Amino acid sequence: MKRKGKDGINSRGKKPGKAGMADKTRDDSVAKRMMEWFRNTAFYSSFKDIDMRFLLVMAFEACFVLISSVMVKLWAFSIEQKGLQVMGIDLGNVLSTAPGAADSYLSSIKEFIMYSVASMFVVFLALLLLWCLYNALVWTTILRKRLTFSYYVFFVCLHFPLALLTLIIGLPLMLMVMFLMFVMQPLAQTPALGYFVALPAIILVIGPLMYYVWAFVTYAYYLFTQRFYDYRSAKKLKDIRFSFSEVMHKIGQLYVAFVVMELVFFAIFHLYYLLDLLPKVLGMVLGFALLLAYSAWIRFYFKQVIER
Repeated sequence: MKRKGKDGINSRGKKPGKAGMADKTRDDSVAKRMMEWFRNTAFYSSFKDIDMRFLLVMAFEACFVLISSVMVKLWAFSIEQKGLQVMGIDLGNVLSTAPGAADSYLSSIKEFIMYSVASMFVVFLALLLLWCLYNALVWTTILRKRLTFSYYVFFVCLHFPLALLTLIIGLPLMLMVMFLMFVMQPLAQTPALGYFVALPAIILVIGPLMYYVWAFVTYAYYLFTQRFYDYRSAKKLKDIRFSFSEVMHKIGQLYVAFVVMELVFFAIFHLYYLLDLLPKVLGMVLGFALLLAYSAWIRFYFKQVIER
């Protein structure tokens, strides 16, 4: 082994070659450039952008999930109770004792159907308003805007054309994803094909297609919220049209972001195996918190991607 003396001369009396020093300098510069490039990525900046807003977004998500779950369960319980009242009537006994009771029984069925349809519409409308309020709170918090009643009204109006366009775009994509999943299912049963064919196809093709619909809606939310406060109220309706035009032109540039979000989701998904080692209740709470954190993070990450 060569050893250097105090004067920089090795044990064989030779100074270190310039080629070795140049290689070392080149390696240091490459590593420095790579680190600088990583620090300028949207992925790294998304974590730097996290502050108290991140916890607020997680709180909004938790409230939306809990409130919507309670609403749906209460509606299902009321439908079940109404149905039991109708089904509990012994029609044969009623007709034998009171022949004219058939009309009353039919009116009970009609009332049950009308109640089911009307209550379903009311619950759907309430969930839509709750969904709009939830996303309005999320994006005004992320973009440091002030939530106003005017913004909320226009934000609700945004969802009528947005729902139609999402259905037009999302339905073919969902059919394509279902077809690809059907094709990949036999390959996933073989370990070698599963790791080298099915898994890359899911990460590079199927996953981005599923994120495409989410990104379309989220991009519209971002653009609408960002531009809404820059114009007078007379021009605010134009923000909806602008959001759709920007989404249609720029959504194709977000493929790399989709892959990154999916890789992070796979990493979080594998953490669930560690949660099985914890008590059941604690594991469920931590798993729910991980999903909330991921849902909040992809919005901060998507914001950084859009701004770049």
